[in-house]
Amino acid sequence: MGSFRPNAFGLHDVLGNVWEWTEDCWNGDYSGAPVDGSAWRAGDCSNRVLRGGDWILWPTNLRAGFRIRNRAGFRFFHFGFRVARTLDTDLATWRGPQGIRIVEEIKQCKF
Repeated sequence: MGSFRPNAFGLHDVLGNVWEWTEDCWNGDYSGAPVDGSAWRAGDCSNRVLRGGDWILWPTNLRAGFRIRNRAGFRFFHFGFRVARTLDTDLATWRGPQGIRIVEEIKQCKF
């Protein structure tokens, strides 16, 4: 942990552990995808999107934009999910001291 510089949200080392399940249904491309950041709940919903790659994968595919699909109920030792919390929109997009405080509080959460 802490091997690389944090991104704009103060997070680092967020890729490479496990493939991360998303709420998105599978679509072959991004035509018609939501542009507001919401989950894509149309398409082949028997298959869900996994993103980010894992420690088994080649480094060239280890990025949030790389995605695969699998059956929604499928389990595998290197598939997982990220615990997330919805923040108030004004605070989530604000880059001042309050936004930094929230990031620090999230880092201290124990799950």
